[in-house]
Amino acid sequence: MIDQGQRCLNAGQNLMARARLRYFLGEPDAEALARQAFHRFAAAMNFTEGWPEFDVAHFRIDEAGHWVRESFGCHLDYVKGTYRLNCPVTLSHYRVGLSPGMSNVERLCYVCGLDTRLCRHVVGRTYDAPMMMVSGLCNVCHLESCSHTPGAIYPVECWRVIVSLRADEFSFVPRPAQPMARVAEVEIDVDILRASLGASWTPGMSVSCDRCQRGCQGMVEGLDAFHQLAGYGSEFRCLILPAGDPCPPLDPSS
Repeated sequence: MIDQGQRCLNAGQNLMARARLRYFLGEPDAEALARQAFHRFAAAMNFTEGWPEFDVAHFRIDEAGHWVRESFGCHLDYVKGTYRLNCPVTLSHYRVGLSPGMSNVERLCYVCGLDTRLCRHVVGRTYDAPMMMVSGLCNVCHLESCSHTPGAIYPVECWRVIVSLRADEFSFVPRPAQPMARVAEVEIDVDILRASLGASWTPGMSVSCDRCQRGCQGMVEGLDAFHQLAGYGSEFRCLILPAGDPCPPLDPSS
């Protein structure tokens, strides 16, 4: 997972470098590139939690958030009558995720494609292995369609993909076994906004987010993170088990 986290960190730094250059040149895609970097840095934090690289990713996401806020401004999303907090910079500071309780679980190994009860590959290690499709995804890049050659030998990081299960329960935990099983969006109660912004504010008006101007206030972990997020409103949306690599190789031509 450290390799995955480092790849995400590198991708985020590349995107930010491109965003700054495009901004200097007056190009309109600078903001979009920087906001893509947010997702890469947040993924890097998830994959490196507990390791020194986490602090680097944390510094980079705060730095990127401050630059975007100062350069372009930030606002809460307003969708179908509700305000939504879905900024990876803010949400990455709430260290809580989702852990499913499961039974009758069938997992396949990304290296060999076999049921994990029948193979000896170790999760997190990289092996030289033939490219194959495992549960519809390339075992090299985790994408449904790619340019890798079936049967050709590539470095393949060992992951286990769940192909069937029975979900018994879900729990919020400080550090989920699946690093990307995190809160991705929180719906904010309108009454909370009204109390904060005053009686002259009405739903539908733009709401600026100034968090990154104030500087990092540190991490909130575990139950404290859950309670603070729950204080925004009653509805969470979580990102669980992404189908592809959260940090695919960048297209150098773009």
